[in-house]
Order: sequence, then C-alpha cells, then structure tokens
Amino acid sequence: MGRSIFSRLHIDIASKGRFIRPFFYALPLLLVPLTVEGESQVFFDFDSFTLSEATSIHSIAGNWSDGVSAGTEAFSKTRISFGMNKGPYQIEYLQRYDQHHRYANETIEFLHETNNQIPLQADSEYRLKLDSKKIYSRGIRVGYQHNLSPRFKSNLFVSLLESDVVLDADLIGEAKSTSANDYDFDFEYSAEYGEDPLFGRPSESIYGSGYTIDLSMSYQASDSWGFEIDWFDLSSRLNYKKTLFTNASATSDIKTYDASGYVIYDPAVTGFEGYRGKTVSFPREVTYRVLKTLPDQSEIEFEYRDFGPLQLSQLAYRFDYKSQTLEWLWLPTIDAIGFGVKSERTRFSLIVDDFDIQKAHVFGLAFSFSVALK
Repeated sequence: MGRSIFSRLHIDIASKGRFIRPFFYALPLLLVPLTVEGESQVFFDFDSFTLSEATSIHSIAGNWSDGVSAGTEAFSKTRISFGMNKGPYQIEYLQRYDQHHRYANETIEFLHETNNQIPLQADSEYRLKLDSKKIYSRGIRVGYQHNLSPRFKSNLFVSLLESDVVLDADLIGEAKSTSANDYDFDFEYSAEYGEDPLFGRPSESIYGSGYTIDLSMSYQASDSWGFEIDWFDLSSRLNYKKTLFTNASATSDIKTYDASGYVIYDPAVTGFEGYRGKTVSFPREVTYRVLKTLPDQSEIEFEYRDFGPLQLSQLAYRFDYKSQTLEWLWLPTIDAIGFGVKSERTRFSLIVDDFDIQKAHVFGLAFSFSVALK
C-alpha cells in the first residue's frame, strides 16, 4: 500500500536512542569534593509525563489507530538525573526531553482518516494547523538549599546544558475531500531543525548550549498546614550556532493511487532551504501545592500545575502503611488517576487515564532511589 506525505506527520512523543545515553558519563560527579558537614548520598531520579488531548498517545505517535476527541494540545516532559548531595548542596547529571505540540482538532481528524484510508465525506473541509517544538538536552545541574527560618526553605538550581536536537516547525493550510478516497490540499511549512520531519531533507549535526534556572520555596505555616511553589525554567536560554531551516509551500498537483484506489501524493513543493542560528527557551512551568495534615497523620495535598497553554489540577491523599507511605492521586481536569508508594530511600508513582496503554491519553511515571554514603 502506498503512503502519502501526510503519513510522515506524527507527534514524536518517544525518545530515541541518542537521548538515553549511558549514565557512566555522570560517574565523575562522585569525585566532586563537597567538603561540608551533613549526610552524603547518591541518587537516581526518573520523571516523565505525557498528555495527548485529541487522540491516544499511541495513535498520535504515528499509528493513528484511535478516533479523535476534543483537544488541541499534546506535550511530553521527561527528566532523568543521577548525582549526589551533601548538606545544602546538590550536583547531578541531567538529561531532558521536552516537547509541546499545538494543533487544530481537524488536523488530527484528517490524519486519522487518511492514514487509515477511511472513506471521506464528500466536500468535507479540514483546517491544517500544527505547531511543533521539541528540545533534547543534557548537562550538569547544581543546587543549593537555604533555610530562611525553620519553617521557610528555598532551593535554587542552575543547569548548564548542551543540545543536539531541536525542532521548531509550523504548518498551516487546508484540505478538502473530493470523493471518498481523494482530496486536495495546500499548506505553508516553516521549520528550523537538525532532522526534517516532513520532506526528508538529509539531517545534519547541530549543537546548542545554554542554561536554565529553577527555584522552589516551601513554608510550613503550622503543624497541619504547608505551602509550596516550584518554578521550573524560571529563566532559560539555549543558543544554536547553526540549524537547518525550510520555508516551503506544497500543493496537491501530483496524484497517484494505490491498489485500493486511495490517493497518494508526491506534492508539488516550492520554497527554499538554508542554515541560520537560533535561540530558544523552555516554557516556564509553575506548580503550587497546599498540604493539610489530618489528625490521624494522613495528608491531603492539592496541586495546581501551570504549563502556560495548559493547566492541570491534582488531588492526593497520603497515609502510612507499615514502613511506607502510600498515595492515591486524582487529576480531574484530564480524568486520570494514579497511585504511588514512598519509603525512606525510594519513590514510585504512576498516573494513567486508561490501563490499556494503546488507548491512554495520559501517562505519567516517576521513580527514584538514593543510597547513603558513609
């Protein structure tokens, strides 16, 4: 069966091999002499959260297997770190995978129907709009905790990062069905990248470097009430000396058909390609928490996360069971649930909206462990 140009369009929500690199690169961190008082420990932390509003994560990653519901956003954030802390200081090797995609709902509907060769309704019109951004980065993150008072604590983190993957792409246009198996389209496409996601321009190595600053504060107002706020990427900047770019227009002038009679395109493309520098920043993320300790020492926490274009709320209930703390999570804005378990040295949590992973629109996974050094 033939494939059209639109079979290349997908939201890349899974990291590739070059992102997950061996953590032995971080081993030299253990040699950093932190000559201050306090317990030393090494730690590993993995935290990933992916959301796709209009269709399942499995579908939007390129399978297009599920139907389309309301929504215009998809994003994925993954942070993996390995490091050590001692006293108020922390140093770690960090890898990040950040993506955000905004689209017209009709675009996802069009991609689902055409990639699955679903018969089209005659004279149906589709708005094509997709704005995709992604950055893979890695580097060193250094933190310092300062206690302003026994009840008021703050943490400052500075990351020095390098990056060899960036994408900033916009596609806008329209498509119109002319029969059950045929359609016309035209669109404008503008992208800066190292690897072209649409037209297959040969990829080239790129390199960027920069920084991010994170800040968190917590205040224990009383024995039963606490408040926390985290600013991720409060300030950030990555500079790429050279990225590839494409500015192009495409129309459905050249048509062929596969054995089943469904249209395939080798579109007529005009435009230009070249190279240019680029500066990017990470979207700011702010998380607010209110914690209430109950008389039986269980805890209720309300969390509100602002990603900029998207806001999520979460309610957690925690209680002690033997030597562990268990938690139940509810995210009403995205109709997801979760659970977690925490001990002195380990932590695990899972968030989903469907336990069939191929149908899930939401998937969050976090785990960490630490080992004390004598």
